[in-house]
Amino acid sequence: MVDPATGVSFPGSMRFWDSAEMECLGVGVRRKRVAGTVAVKVYAVAVYADRVGARAALEGAAVGAGDAGALGRAVAGGAYDKVFQLELVRSVSGETFSGAIRSALSGKVPSGELDAFVGHFASLGELGKGSNVVLRCRASGTLEVAVGGGQVPWARARPGLKIRSADFCRALSDLYREWPARPPPRAGAAPATGGPPPRPPRGDPCPASTPPPPPPLPQSGATRSRRARATPWPSGPGSWPPREGRPAVGGPGA
Repeated sequence: MVDPATGVSFPGSMRFWDSAEMECLGVGVRRKRVAGTVAVKVYAVAVYADRVGARAALEGAAVGAGDAGALGRAVAGGAYDKVFQLELVRSVSGETFSGAIRSALSGKVPSGELDAFVGHFASLGELGKGSNVVLRCRASGTLEVAVGGGQVPWARARPGLKIRSADFCRALSDLYREWPARPPPRAGAAPATGGPPPRPPRGDPCPASTPPPPPPLPQSGATRSRRARATPWPSGPGSWPPREGRPAVGGPGA
């Protein structure tokens, strides 16, 4: 999958050290506002998940396809393997990078765990352009962190930091709740290939780019506002191709 805002490409599926094959559910871009008016790109992010676990989370939640918020919460809060793979498109210090994530998660994660997270990245010094950060949340509630100079063969990598914290994993998942860009395939269905990825549902602010609103749905009675309108879940490859929209500012990143 290619993030259209940065041109960064991520594999459609990937293994991360001892994980099963995980599928890329969506991509986005993190921006940061500087000088009050200019929003610069900081990193592209791809979200991977165990397709079996993600599908079970959706089916177990029994939410309607038009309820994007409930779908996002069901997938983000599910107890299964998830990976957030970040590729920096500009250099930033490890301390600045992790400090911004700490600010976003403050009050949701114990301070001692955030200290360990920031301390690990501070010890790495500068994260150059093209550096990759992998944040893996295991089903058991353990966060594992690996950093590479690029998109290395992650199946052969090993995490440099482990934090046993279901709170940390839940907070990270909630932070990136605007994924997935498409739901995991139904049981027995072949993985989608080719074509542009469908756009993600609108949701809470997160590091992913904020897309334009979807086409309007049929209304009955009084017309609801754009903010209140439900967003249908994308039906498959090619649905609502992503376009670069308004810059996502705030949240984690440099």
